[in-house]
Amino acid sequence: MTPQLPHIPPELFIDIFHFLYMDEVITRKSKLGDSSHKLLTLMLVCKYFYQIIQSTPAFWTRLWLVRTTRNTQREEAGWIEWIRKHITKSGELPLRVFFILSAPPLTKILPILLPTSPRWVHLTVTPLSVITRLSGDYGTFQQLFDAPIPRLLSLSVGGLGTCMDAVSGIGTVFRHAPKLVELEWRDRFVVFRPDTGASGAVHEYVQYQSLEGATYDFAQNTMEVLHIEGVMIHIPFQCMVMRRLRFLSLGSSCRASFFLERWELPLLEELHISASPYDEVEGLATPSYPALKRIKWLDLQSEPAPADTLSNKFLIIRVLVASSGLQAFYISTRNPNIHAYLNVRSRVEQSVDRISPFLATDDATGAPKYCPNLRELCVQEAGIEELERLADIRSQLEKVEVVALRRDSTSPSLEVNLSRLDRAKERVGVIFQEWVSPFLSQDP
Repeated sequence: MTPQLPHIPPELFIDIFHFLYMDEVITRKSKLGDSSHKLLTLMLVCKYFYQIIQSTPAFWTRLWLVRTTRNTQREEAGWIEWIRKHITKSGELPLRVFFILSAPPLTKILPILLPTSPRWVHLTVTPLSVITRLSGDYGTFQQLFDAPIPRLLSLSVGGLGTCMDAVSGIGTVFRHAPKLVELEWRDRFVVFRPDTGASGAVHEYVQYQSLEGATYDFAQNTMEVLHIEGVMIHIPFQCMVMRRLRFLSLGSSCRASFFLERWELPLLEELHISASPYDEVEGLATPSYPALKRIKWLDLQSEPAPADTLSNKFLIIRVLVASSGLQAFYISTRNPNIHAYLNVRSRVEQSVDRISPFLATDDATGAPKYCPNLRELCVQEAGIEELERLADIRSQLEKVEVVALRRDSTSPSLEVNLSRLDRAKERVGVIFQEWVSPFLSQDP
């Protein structure tokens, strides 16, 4: 079959290879744990494939700088030469650069890499293992963040630990990347670093005041996707308007309320939170999320307290009040299965109540008090009577998913509860993992 391949137009193979190996949906990197090309296996199939791949710049636009141990200077030189050739073969096309290191050979790589920075559309900077912390002189990291990156659309930073103290932080990227759309930050979220090298909230706040416009203007106007997993340094800046942000993910190490109370998010459609439903900060400052449609909440409260719709510290309520157009709400623990939940339930000796806000109604109209357009709801536990009430007051509700479905304390018979469940399913879809009995303290 190989002799017939040259009769097939190379454009056909280019399309096939691009679809199979360069599709953005499928994340891949070299299985060799090196900077080798992801199409290396295809290049070894035959000379025709080799020529097609070698001569097509589009197949060289992803640069995996995976630094592994090399025992000789010859191996080191070969690795650097490979990177040089890879960059050359990409022509002038936009580059996606993945800087994944187990040791810092930055001084040897940057002279080759930095001249290409105007072509970068994506940059990932992370150690080979996020568990391993780098050591050495990290002042050269600053050069990555200071490079001219006018076309950069997405940035992912993580696992660098304290070496981020050596750079000016994400504010530098905002100033140099006027088109930045997506940011994934899995480290200390440092807005800037004072020129004096000083640290601390007072110095950072003063520096922020002097750099306020330059630091945030571009981010506010362009950012559409933001993931923050690292600890956010508490800087008391005023409310920011994130004009184009559509997706926001706040990890467990950053204070969710810090962002939610200070940012205006007029176009936010999806919000992911890893936090306790309770927060010591009482109330948000003029919150409003008019476009928010979906919330996924990872409940990190170790000793779950019941929902308290009257408490201004109950963060869930504060978010729901600001999200009148919400259509889907999901809340779960790290292990959303029946066995993990039953352990929590047994330890706290009560049901984990997160459904109460969705059962509340307006005293005057009887309509749902929060999120009247809700269509999907996922909670850890609900009672059969609560499912019935949801179906009664929420005509638009399409699906309810629970880990544990609690029998009615007044009618504990499984047959009776099954019959009531069937009637409820005629009005709303119900998915659950297992029936549970009510606590004795809940009996009348």
